[in-house]
Amino acid sequence: MLEIRSKLKIPRAAYNLEVQGRLHVHAHGDHFHAVLESGEEVALKFATAEVLKNGDLVTASDGRVLEVVAAEPVQVQAGEHHHHHDHDH
Repeated sequence: MLEIRSKLKIPRAAYNLEVQGRLHVHAHGDHFHAVLESGEEVALKFATAEVLKNGDLVTASDGRVLEVVAAEPVQVQAGEHHHHHDHDH
């Protein structure tokens, strides 16, 4: 499973970054679901708690830069948190 480990702290305009995908994050109570546009589920593994907002950029374990798509800010605790479904790839 692809892992998201860090959020870019720099202003987007500071670097000519190529966004290589979109990460859709949906909150469901105290759980959330993070999935790429392709439908691939991802695990959020931040070293510290983060708030993901629409338009934020994060880096994936395979080196891709992904743009967060979120209807509302999502609080992500440190460590591994992802909403897991019964079907596994």
